[in-house]
Amino acid sequence: MGVSESKIAFKQTVSRLLDNRNIDSAHPIWNELWTLPETADDVFSFWAANDIRELLWTHPNQKIRNLITLLYVTIARLEQLQTQHVFPEQPSMTNRQIVNCMRILTRVIPFIHEAENMQEWANRFFWQPQRPTYLNWDRLNSRPNQHYDGLRPNVLYDRQDADKEIGPPLGQRLLDVVTKYLFFAGFTLPSRETKDGTPDLEITLKVWHSGVGSGSSPYCTPDNFRNQYETARLLLTLASRTMYIRPDQVAMADNKALTYLTTQLNQRMINAINCSLLNTVMRFQPTVWSPMIDWEARRDNKKVLVSTCLQYLLVSMVYIPPLGPDGKSVKNLFRNSMASLFRPDDFQFTDRGIKRVLEQPVSSNRSFIPKSDKVEWAPDMLSFLWEMVQCNKKFRRYLCDTRIAMDYFVILLYYVMDGIRDTTNSKLGVVRMSVCILQSLSTDRVFATHLRAPFLHVDSLPEVMRIKSFHGSYADFLVCSMADIILTTEERMEPVYSPCIDIIKNIAPYQKHLERATSSKLMRIFEKLARPGYLLRNDGNNVVLKGLLQACHAILENNFEENPQFVKVLIASKHRFQALRDLTVDNALAELDRQALERKERGDTAVVRSPSRQSSFDNVRTPANARAASLHNVPEHEKLDDDQRFAIGDDEDEDGDGEAESAVTSPMSETGPDVRLSERARGKQPLLIETTRKASTTSLPTPTPMNTSQTFRPSQQWLESWVSQSPLEEILHTIEEAELRRRHVASARNSTSEDSHLPDTNIKPAGGGPASFQWTAAAIGWYNALIWSRIYLQEGEAFQGPNGLYSATDIRLFRRHSAREEVSLRNPKGAIDAVGNSLAQRIGSLSITSPTTGNK
Repeated sequence: MGVSESKIAFKQTVSRLLDNRNIDSAHPIWNELWTLPETADDVFSFWAANDIRELLWTHPNQKIRNLITLLYVTIARLEQLQTQHVFPEQPSMTNRQIVNCMRILTRVIPFIHEAENMQEWANRFFWQPQRPTYLNWDRLNSRPNQHYDGLRPNVLYDRQDADKEIGPPLGQRLLDVVTKYLFFAGFTLPSRETKDGTPDLEITLKVWHSGVGSGSSPYCTPDNFRNQYETARLLLTLASRTMYIRPDQVAMADNKALTYLTTQLNQRMINAINCSLLNTVMRFQPTVWSPMIDWEARRDNKKVLVSTCLQYLLVSMVYIPPLGPDGKSVKNLFRNSMASLFRPDDFQFTDRGIKRVLEQPVSSNRSFIPKSDKVEWAPDMLSFLWEMVQCNKKFRRYLCDTRIAMDYFVILLYYVMDGIRDTTNSKLGVVRMSVCILQSLSTDRVFATHLRAPFLHVDSLPEVMRIKSFHGSYADFLVCSMADIILTTEERMEPVYSPCIDIIKNIAPYQKHLERATSSKLMRIFEKLARPGYLLRNDGNNVVLKGLLQACHAILENNFEENPQFVKVLIASKHRFQALRDLTVDNALAELDRQALERKERGDTAVVRSPSRQSSFDNVRTPANARAASLHNVPEHEKLDDDQRFAIGDDEDEDGDGEAESAVTSPMSETGPDVRLSERARGKQPLLIETTRKASTTSLPTPTPMNTSQTFRPSQQWLESWVSQSPLEEILHTIEEAELRRRHVASARNSTSEDSHLPDTNIKPAGGGPASFQWTAAAIGWYNALIWSRIYLQEGEAFQGPNGLYSATDIRLFRRHSAREEVSLRNPKGAIDAVGNSLAQRIGSLSITSPTTGNK
């Protein structure tokens, strides 16, 4: 049969599945499904989305019988081809049928995941012990005609055995057979023969490439690479149920396929899969790792295999299994396997592979490579780096002890600074992730200490990273970069203010000889965060300011003598700290009224407050405080609008700011006791200590409409509560002591005495330790959306239009700009932009928790 005839015949076969009612499993039509298709296009193009939906949804009492039979016969065929010599003289025929069976399942499974009305059936069909099935229903007697084993149709059962358990769950059998195909000789590994010359069917867990877990390579062929891709792609598809779950439900959802893969597979199988995928990713050496113009050429390229392997590693590592029957947390064995790596050679190998991808845009910033051809897969590798830093403490220690972390310091700052200068907001996820990785590194004492070293050759950095006339240490550069994020960006970057401040706070106790420019930047940050327009806008903004105060106090407490420039700038800014100490809600609101009136007089009607604000103010104003506050002492940065709104989430976020704030004392408070944070947070989360800060019941409407369902209502009690818990008084005391010291030193210089005694500063110790990333239900939803959106985009690039693997389904994890727009990684307008904006709006803030305050 020619190519054209086979395509026509396959389309006719698909049509017959829809036209005929209950097709017997012995019918030759099923054999045509895995013998006729010549390419993946045949399966995806000639089996359109509407055809699959009709098979699933139209006349369910009839057509769904064909779906059930299709699943049974396809899985049975995969098992048969793996355990029997079906074509001992034609191994190519065996491989063709294996691939076609995989492609059929890959095509159908997303639509089963999508159909909410079929989830109860899917859970019962795939994840309960296998029971006898039937083909036809006897309407006269209202019972099935005959029960039989769906995988072995010749095995029959009586009616009384209809509920008999005849085997393990079908989903378990499917995952077992697919994972074994990852190591099937002649398919994903080079062929082997037995003594009698027949293909060897024994599954040998041979790692695909040399590297971690293997010192030798089996030397796979291009055909092996293509089959490895098809198998890994099917595993991703089976695990893709997450894409059809709302982000606020991801943390508590049980993805049964991922649960089995991460908790029930044999440990040797898990190690072999991890090592094979990891080595495939880390050994790949692209000149430019980006999508090619011609996808047909890309299908035969190893790039698509590498990206699929990396995505499966991420999906399996970030998954949090449900609690066990005893209510205790269950280990993710994939993540545990990565956490168990300890050999320095493995760390070096992994580090080189990660940097090979992430360094590409940094090293080629002066090249003539067009920007559209530069690396597009960095987000996946950034995610993998973050996972390794979080789950493998020995790997993080290796990076810090060998100073390799300083290389990542530069790389991560590049992605941060490049992202904040992108006006399309399509890189917000990358910015957030890069900042969070820096925060994870900043909790390490060795890394923070290494930041004292001078940062040389700054002129060789990419243009986007350079700081004019910079001289100083790595710490100076980091603080100035974090200051640029806070001072030069507006509300779109406010969600990362908290992790930026926590980075500064984490490294502050170890820094010496901070430059005057760096110290001035810190004070400019203080100016912005202490403005009433920012401070009173949201009930979490005070936590950001409190973190900066803790950072300043840590510098003074630990290295007062070694930071004279910082002390000088601090003394010059004394009035600003005094203004914060004397601040009252009453006077703050009066100042906002004055500023609004000035705008109104200038004709700036866009930011005029609602007339209803005045009545709300009366509810929060208290009698004039004895501390006469002068808000004119709190400088306003002229380039920053003090009335910008602090938006967390979009109009789909019912919890709004309340979700972010409630996570201050408990990461699971928004989602109830079923939220599972154990695998990522277990043993790694800092102890959360309750604070006395409570939300007020009074109201403070914002100057501009907010997109959150709850409005912050400050009170004098709220203000005094958190100010009293901050080190503000200690800082003011230190400033006063420093002023006395300066006067004492000045008088000593005019005297003949050389041995004058300088007074001690009496700095109170700053409480708490490093602020680590806190995984909440919202953060888990954001992170999963970021990872799965990359998978979605890759598939959209592979099969553009309505025949894409996921593009024709109803994705719920993230929003797409328009289903009619073509999804393309090379031309991301409408695809990556939509995903980036959706994620930025849906998860406006990542929860960053301090072990002492319990605040974000």
